[in-house]
Amino acid sequence: MSFVAEIRARSRMTQGELAARAGTSRTRLSAYENDRTAPELDTLERLAAAAGLELALAPRGSRRI
Repeated sequence: MSFVAEIRARSRMTQGELAARAGTSRTRLSAYENDRTAPELDTLERLAAAAGLELALAPRGSRRI
C-alpha cells in the first residue's frame, strides 16, 4: 500500500472526498495511490492535513504517519 493510500485509509474518506478537501483531482489522487506518479511535498502536506493528520519527516525506512 502506498503512503498516499495509507493516508486515505486512515481518513476513511473516498478518493473524491479527500481529493476535494486537498485541492486536487480524484484522478491525480488515484495516480499517487497506485504509484504512477509521486506527489510533491506540499501536496503530501495538503493530503495529510485534509485527512486530519500531521505529516512529519522521518529517517529513510521509517513508516510512521
